[in-house]
Amino acid sequence: MEKTTLHILASSLISAIIAVALFYSIYTPDTIIIREEPNYTLVKNEKDYRPVFSEVATRSTESIVFLRIINKNSNGTTSEYNSTTGSGVIIRPDGYIVTNYHLIENADIIEVTLHDKRVFKAKTVGIDENTDLGLLKIEVQNLKQLKYGDSDSLSIGDWVLAIGNPFKLQASVTAGIVSAKARNLNIAKQYSIESYIQTDAVVNPGNSGGALINMYGELIGINTAILSNSGKYEGFSFAIPSNIVSKVVGDLVEYGSVQRAWLGVGIADVDDDIAKSLSLENIQGVIIKSVSRGSAAQKASLVKGDVITSLNGFTTNSIAEFNGILARFRPGEYLSVEYIHEGEPLKKDIILRNHLNTTELLPIRKDEALKSLGFELRDLSSHEKYKYNIAGVKVISIYKNSLVDKANMEPNYIITSINRLKFTDVNTLISYLDSEPSELDFEGFYPEYPGNYPYKISR
Repeated sequence: MEKTTLHILASSLISAIIAVALFYSIYTPDTIIIREEPNYTLVKNEKDYRPVFSEVATRSTESIVFLRIINKNSNGTTSEYNSTTGSGVIIRPDGYIVTNYHLIENADIIEVTLHDKRVFKAKTVGIDENTDLGLLKIEVQNLKQLKYGDSDSLSIGDWVLAIGNPFKLQASVTAGIVSAKARNLNIAKQYSIESYIQTDAVVNPGNSGGALINMYGELIGINTAILSNSGKYEGFSFAIPSNIVSKVVGDLVEYGSVQRAWLGVGIADVDDDIAKSLSLENIQGVIIKSVSRGSAAQKASLVKGDVITSLNGFTTNSIAEFNGILARFRPGEYLSVEYIHEGEPLKKDIILRNHLNTTELLPIRKDEALKSLGFELRDLSSHEKYKYNIAGVKVISIYKNSLVDKANMEPNYIITSINRLKFTDVNTLISYLDSEPSELDFEGFYPEYPGNYPYKISR
């Protein structure tokens, strides 16, 4: 009896084990995750894994400055009623500050207030209307700078902080996330470069020129615009990416102007109709609508109807993405272009050119001898010398209310001689001005107008 009972129990146990094994061989339940902790790869509080805004903000606010921009009235005196305010970011310890062009474009006096309340007069090193950036300089050392971060590394949803001076409230900090990248708002002038970072960090009047930083405390954008029906923040703010800012600032410091590269193509976004007409597998890239004669694109055999899908490995699915990538290059540099030609994917390394279709870098001179008269000059390019069959120097910009401005000289004027002495380069012209002649009789011409245009300046 006992043996029978034991035999039955053993048989039952073996049957149960076999049944369980068969069950799991047929069905394996999903893994149930009871709690998954977020894995931030940014500054974090190890206790609860929340981003520590206070640590990043404290480190960064010392690099944000308050700007007061003053315009002179008709009597030549300063007036509080003609002043505006904004923000700037210290990007070098020796006093270089980046801000928005639209803040300082008509400035007669620019006052900079540091975080420690010291006040300095700033001079304008350079401007770039196409990216809405301006570079200022104050005479002070050992400032705390914000280091550039990689704006390409941003992902939608990343935390960011906006720091500026809204409504004259110095060094205010707001938090938000990256809402979109490569936004084109169509708010700037022709040939402007719009490839903004969109965030929902609160930005109001006075924030322009301030910093957008990541959770490492790195500068990843310069706040420049909001989208609003009321004129105040309504949930949309936009910043110029740091990878564009660093290139523009570098050019302004080294050359006095932005050395902008051109591919020489007119482009449009690829939509569903275009993709179908070209039998594209995906709606991607930008389509070439025109190619300029003598341009880098023409020399590389790109033609109307080609679809550019990437530049240097970065996708170009919109005009804003295309322009944002191209804005980081200088004439003479190589650009890897992937494109579709008659259904075939191709790739070429193209040497970029400037707007004159040469690979030359053309620095703009702002020496004191020139600034005292009120203009900025550069040498003629080899292309211009060949085209006009003449030597000279070119006027790039003129300072408001300066001696040159009062003489009614305009930008693009090509100076061929002063006091009947011919000049073939800026260096020689500056050497002559350093001898301080009291009367200056300019001879020259405007490329777009026939005839010679003389100007007389007394100083």
